[in-house]
Amino acid sequence: MVKRLITLLALALCLLPVPCLAQGPDEVLVRGQLIDVRYAFPKQDFYPQFEWKCSPELISVVGKGAAFAVSLMESRGPEQICCGRAARARIALDTDSGVPAPWTATGETFEAAGIQYWVYENRKIRTGEWTEIPYPEYCSRSAVVLGERITVDGVPDFGTVIAKIPTLRKGGVYNETITLLPDGSYLAACTGTGDEPGPVMYISRDKGATWSRHGDYSGRKNGVMNYHNLFVLDGAVYFMGVGAERDGLRICRSDDGGRTWTVARDSHSGLILEGQYHTAPVPVLISGGRIWRACETYPAKQPFVASAPLGCDLLEASNWTRTNTVGSGSHNIQGYRMSGSLIEGNVVEAPSGEVINLIRTNSSATSRFAYLLHVMAPDSLSFDPERDWVEMPGGGKKFTVRYDPVSGRYWALTNPDSGSPEKFYHRGITGDGLSRSLERNRLVLVCSTDLVNWMEVATVLYDPDPFFHGFQYADWVFDGEDIAAVVRVGAPESRGLPVRQHDSNMMCFVRIASFRDL
Repeated sequence: MVKRLITLLALALCLLPVPCLAQGPDEVLVRGQLIDVRYAFPKQDFYPQFEWKCSPELISVVGKGAAFAVSLMESRGPEQICCGRAARARIALDTDSGVPAPWTATGETFEAAGIQYWVYENRKIRTGEWTEIPYPEYCSRSAVVLGERITVDGVPDFGTVIAKIPTLRKGGVYNETITLLPDGSYLAACTGTGDEPGPVMYISRDKGATWSRHGDYSGRKNGVMNYHNLFVLDGAVYFMGVGAERDGLRICRSDDGGRTWTVARDSHSGLILEGQYHTAPVPVLISGGRIWRACETYPAKQPFVASAPLGCDLLEASNWTRTNTVGSGSHNIQGYRMSGSLIEGNVVEAPSGEVINLIRTNSSATSRFAYLLHVMAPDSLSFDPERDWVEMPGGGKKFTVRYDPVSGRYWALTNPDSGSPEKFYHRGITGDGLSRSLERNRLVLVCSTDLVNWMEVATVLYDPDPFFHGFQYADWVFDGEDIAAVVRVGAPESRGLPVRQHDSNMMCFVRIASFRDL
């Protein structure tokens, strides 16, 4: 009898409405697909990725500075609403008929991009309970939720979130990089998440489960500001990239696990090359008694490779040698036009022992190809665009390649495009179709035994939406049987949508367990 009562009680509890977790009395939570939270100001776009500004009529109805939740013009948008005790349940639909009770018209209307909206209110909605937003058959545009404070609920995380940009759609997360410290901790860095310009360091001592700010690194003080990567050599941690305004190729060193860093101020303390340069979080290679790293000039963005002998002082500019640059002019590969901008290369050792700079192509029409640049000597780089290309899934996007001696394979995380003859598009800025170079909603693990023949192994991250989901610029390291990666993620979150998939709003950690067995 007691067991039966417990069972009935448990069943009753399961049937109770699931409460929402509104954080304040005036807060409104919304659920649905691709929901953005915006604010009623004259210069605010109404629909995401659609260049129509909030009108005075709309601002009068919504309330100047008040929040509203909306999606792409032709999307369903918000589907459920949950209100705090002091919040009003107000929505706007592009119809004046067929809206069921207890939703009632308030008599307010406004126009958005030529679409007439009518405002409805539900005064019988229960505080803390989820309520369906009506969507009559006459509706063809996104529903709109009106409120003083709106939060998007039920948005999934793609990996462990390490850091986010302070204000959504202002700035972005870039230059994410990771290294494995001698004590087994992960040290990561990115730009866009701090209180000042430049990189911020993060550490995880539990294999990526939790992260915290680490050390006292300051780009303005220590010198490396952008396009940087972390690596460990002989027990020391190095941070290599460019200075403010792309000024100088620079390197800093930490002898205490990333807590404190040297200052790259001149040619004897880490200023390797003067001038302006472009690069990215790219790997370093140890081969032939030297350390190698890819880089590009700026503004021409022509690739070269810098290297230094092992055992030397890497902060001393005279120890570094650079090759010539290559790659000016555009080229064709199987009928696809590639621009002359060759960037973000990966220096790897080929099976023959030759040092190669495997570098991304640049085309709006395909992401299927990458180039092979040949390092003939520390001061010599060779490239023939007619023959030095390979088919590589996602070769037209930023990728990081590393060789694994255990499997005898080269591994990379890339963003292959869909390969579909039809492009993704919506009513707005991608009305002509999304460029293949911006299809970044699928992060894939690929591998090769020879740098020429590549195969897809596993999809690591994916979302069917390509407009606001970008899992890109992944940097990673081997950690035993696993791959530990940091990913620049553009994706919906509780604050709304990023501007687009390219404009990442967070850095996430992803572990690919037992990658050799996939």
